[in-house]
Amino acid sequence: MLRAILVDDEVSCTDVLHWQIETYCPEVQVAGIYNSSALALDLIPQVHPDLVFMDIEMPGMNAFDLLNRLKPFSFQVIFVTAYNQFALQAFKENAVDYLLKPIEKSELITAVDKARQRKGVEENEKLDKLIKLFSDQLSNNRKIALPTNDGISFVNVDQIVRCESDSNY
Repeated sequence: MLRAILVDDEVSCTDVLHWQIETYCPEVQVAGIYNSSALALDLIPQVHPDLVFMDIEMPGMNAFDLLNRLKPFSFQVIFVTAYNQFALQAFKENAVDYLLKPIEKSELITAVDKARQRKGVEENEKLDKLIKLFSDQLSNNRKIALPTNDGISFVNVDQIVRCESDSNY
């Protein structure tokens, strides 16, 4: 499941895009809709989306200004705009895709598939890094520091039987 945010100053555009995502992309959960770039700037960091659908031309702050103020960010971006002259700049910002309004069903599905594939690759890369760090820790130090309610406990690595994550921890 991908958590998504929609950012567009036109309410009718976010309404249509929300409907399209719900109808054609059930693997995407819309976690927020912001019709102001200033509101998006304040709330996106709190929501921690995987994916942001963003219009480029918005009053006050365009999409590129907004993204620069949010850096570094961990979400992927799909630009949704009526203007094709920003495509090059969008891809320089490492956009997943660039959809022109009105959005075609097949283009939306393809863009979401790209985002889902990228997310899977990024998660595998993170897991590989974690495994390497853990392996390095095993070879260099036989104990690992674990935060607890009472502080930090140093545990012999040989005593660890199982590891489990909780959400993003």
